[in-house]
Amino acid sequence: MLSLTTNNQSPNNDYNCDLYDDQLYGKSNFCNQENYLSVDDDCSSQSSDDSLNQYYLMHNDMLEDPERYPNNASPQSDAQNRFEVMLHELIMIHKASLQMFDDICHLVNEYTSSQDFSIHTKLQCRKSFLHYMEGSHRTHLLHPTNHNVTLHDGKTVTVPVFDMKKMLTSLLTDRTIMVDTNFAEGYDVLTGGVDVNNPSNDKYGEVHTGDAWIPARDRYCSNPQGPTMPVGLIVFGDKSHTNLHGTLSLTPIIFTLTLFNRTARNNTGFWRPIGYIPNLSYGKGTADRRSTSDKIQDEHTCLSCIFESLHRIIRQEGFDLCVLG
Repeated sequence: MLSLTTNNQSPNNDYNCDLYDDQLYGKSNFCNQENYLSVDDDCSSQSSDDSLNQYYLMHNDMLEDPERYPNNASPQSDAQNRFEVMLHELIMIHKASLQMFDDICHLVNEYTSSQDFSIHTKLQCRKSFLHYMEGSHRTHLLHPTNHNVTLHDGKTVTVPVFDMKKMLTSLLTDRTIMVDTNFAEGYDVLTGGVDVNNPSNDKYGEVHTGDAWIPARDRYCSNPQGPTMPVGLIVFGDKSHTNLHGTLSLTPIIFTLTLFNRTARNNTGFWRPIGYIPNLSYGKGTADRRSTSDKIQDEHTCLSCIFESLHRIIRQEGFDLCVLG
């Protein structure tokens, strides 16, 4: 167990300075509590040797004159020092932002100070935690399905595809986002009606204020067997790079609903993925000899696979769902 209590002082003021042995942890920078060492927040501007020298000087001064330092400036426990040094080492190894050090420390302090905190509780690994959350919130149905798509040259790529019905259901049944403040003003989300008396509909703004909205609603949602809720989609995608060289890249195809207002549509919480187009240029290099038509055809072949679940809903003329009661 790591002792994370600040201002924890051993009875004999005997601190294990071997913790900072260069052979064990290497010469690196580390941050300290502002009440502990007077070190700048940006540790990259100060070498670890200077920090260690300050620690040794302060440690020796406290042994000689303990009254010189108040209680709130007493050194931390060895376990806490070891934890913070190792945490900073991990951040530097993975080349993460230095601000992550303070964010993690605040998160750990908040967790250890909670009422239900127990020293016998062990944190789960990332995959175990994700599986646990999926089971608790029943989100396993939102998993994508991998489809094999054959390109023009006979090669096969894997395209992750999400079930469009499940994605739409997750949006339309979410009580935290299906509220009046997130809906477009002057629009009836259940019928697709436009309030002509609403002043916000006197000018072009939201999707339903366009000239094509009413004709499209009457064409695709004229169900004589019962009321039909029109659900317009805004589909978008852009290539994203997950590394500096662009090798690990993909194109996410995402959608949101036109019934939300502009502020809600700009929020990523109102987005849902449809699928991912992999990097079709992988291994081709700068001398990619494929013609432009072949490149476009390969991309559209992947898009056809991604939109198949949406096409299935259109062929079935929608699906039954309880929305807003």
